[in-house]
Amino acid sequence: MADRNKLPKDLGVKAYLDGIADPKRKADCQALLRLMKSVTKSEAVLWAASVVGFGTGTYTYPSGRTMEWLLIGFSSGKKDLTIHITPSLGGCADLLARLGPHKQGKSCIYISALAAVNTKALKELLTRVVTTHNGSGG
Repeated sequence: MADRNKLPKDLGVKAYLDGIADPKRKADCQALLRLMKSVTKSEAVLWAASVVGFGTGTYTYPSGRTMEWLLIGFSSGKKDLTIHITPSLGGCADLLARLGPHKQGKSCIYISALAAVNTKALKELLTRVVTTHNGSGG
């Protein structure tokens, strides 16, 4: 089921990043790509139309329905960068408090720019999510 959310390789991560017009936003996305790749030790995959993801996790809707989705990832929105975390941000309150200015949903963090947040706390948060999910950190 996860494969239907992925775009074909010819419409992949590089094309998505190349299509980001704002140079600062593009640089932030490239930095997130490197950070998430180092945390997961895996290659990026483009999910849906605009989400760069690493690994897979199970997302459960309030109805109980589940689907495979990326474990961690990011996307460049019109206003903010979105950091995607599956299954949720539960257990990360200490790191979210250190992160700096952000908004959050159940499984997303919204930031205006990478320079606006504590990237050490972000890396620790991503590492915790991956370690907790995989049991090994990689």
